[in-house]
Amino acid sequence: MDAGSASRIAALCQDACRAADAGNWKLAIQSYEKAIALDPQNVSFLLEMGNAYAQGGEASLAVQTYNRALQIDPDSAFVWNNLGSVLLGLGKMQLALECFANAVRLLPNEWTIRYSLGRALGQIGKAREAVEHLASACALNPAFEDAWIVLGNAWQHAGDWDKAMECFDRVLAISPGRAEVHVNRAMVLLNQGNFDDGWCEYEYRWETPAFRAYKSRKLDKPRWQGEPLEGRRILLHAEQGFGDAIQFARFIPELSARGAEVFVEAKAPLKELLSAFVTPDHIIELGNPLPEFDYYCPMMSLPIPLGLRLSSIPNSPYLKVPLGRLNDARSLLERISPGPRLRVGIVWTGNSSHPWNAMRSVPLGQLAPLGRIKGIQLYSLQREAAAAEADAWSEGAPLCLPAESLEGFHRMAAVIQAMDLVISIDTAQAHLAGALGKPVWVMLPPFYEWRWHSHLEDSPWYRSARLFRQQTPGEWTQVIEKVAEELQRFSSDRGACNVPDSQ
Repeated sequence: MDAGSASRIAALCQDACRAADAGNWKLAIQSYEKAIALDPQNVSFLLEMGNAYAQGGEASLAVQTYNRALQIDPDSAFVWNNLGSVLLGLGKMQLALECFANAVRLLPNEWTIRYSLGRALGQIGKAREAVEHLASACALNPAFEDAWIVLGNAWQHAGDWDKAMECFDRVLAISPGRAEVHVNRAMVLLNQGNFDDGWCEYEYRWETPAFRAYKSRKLDKPRWQGEPLEGRRILLHAEQGFGDAIQFARFIPELSARGAEVFVEAKAPLKELLSAFVTPDHIIELGNPLPEFDYYCPMMSLPIPLGLRLSSIPNSPYLKVPLGRLNDARSLLERISPGPRLRVGIVWTGNSSHPWNAMRSVPLGQLAPLGRIKGIQLYSLQREAAAAEADAWSEGAPLCLPAESLEGFHRMAAVIQAMDLVISIDTAQAHLAGALGKPVWVMLPPFYEWRWHSHLEDSPWYRSARLFRQQTPGEWTQVIEKVAEELQRFSSDRGACNVPDSQ
């Protein structure tokens, strides 16, 4: 390469770096493209251009660019690592893991690479494997706080709360204001049943990016802290997922009993379901104008002013399906599958956008033993189409219900009430079944969500719930064997015939 080309390349790289520092990814890419045209075998330029594509939201072009680099140098650990990160963002988990594994093989003592692999393993429930790589990342760079946070999460999911808290406390000793670490501590404390400290720590959620939109709302009224409510109006807002809203709706009657006029702001699919607690005109669809009120409170902050304890959770069934709607659901099930078999609804996966969906979901094919139990008819309670997956079963596949019968949680509630049993992962359907008092068996990782309290086999939130946990993170075989054994007993005890609801 002549001196003029070298000088030109140096200038282009400076331009690219300045553009990248300023967040001008388009200009950075243009400069790298010109540099690569002059030096097409330069893997570093391709790596940086791939990074610019990734930062600029052009994931597919980033993948193409990293692959170009690997064609030149298949032993570039950082290219493998960054390709894995982009694939992870695209939901291509297995390919991402292969990339990270290649990177670790090539550069085992690079902390960023160990961190990438550990973080990805944690997302699919391989907590023990994640711990190994994340601990290495922390040892190689003890000052990297994010690695300690993710290591703490991995220890949580591995079931070692003490080590998880050690990681979180280490970060807070350096950066006491890191809100997400306080929230992580809350998950451990609440899981253990320490509500006094756990709910206070959970209030840090308002300082995290996920809750920024709620924090920015100007409600111009005081938040309820336990003041007398006689003759007052209070606005509750369901700030999180559907399951959270269903779980915490149990506290609405307590506020009404204190003399409050209660309004509830929630997403549209919950409107009719929540009318069991307040009149329809007191349910405000999210985004619509708010009524006049005296106080407001996020639904998941109610435990603090209510002084909730693990032993004082109101856990009687608190939802009821109107008889007419229940009869319609029973008629639908009878038309789809007539006969005296027990009706069992199943849910095996949740919202794919949930960060831990891969960890909580069960591959549908693994549930096939349930479909072979005599006297049982399985029904899919998935709101998404499940027919393609169900077709993979040779026998006993779950029947799919008409989509409209599961639209809106009030319709879903009627179908669930018409079942004899629900078997579910941690989803809104599990909460709905528990709120209705329907027998529900929840299949869980060793530690997944604080609300299922990993030291318990039943639920203080739902009397009708039983909990079936993995012994090894990511391994469902023993769980399904136990569920199948209990389902066989359930079928035998019920005489393989439907027992009508008391409604």
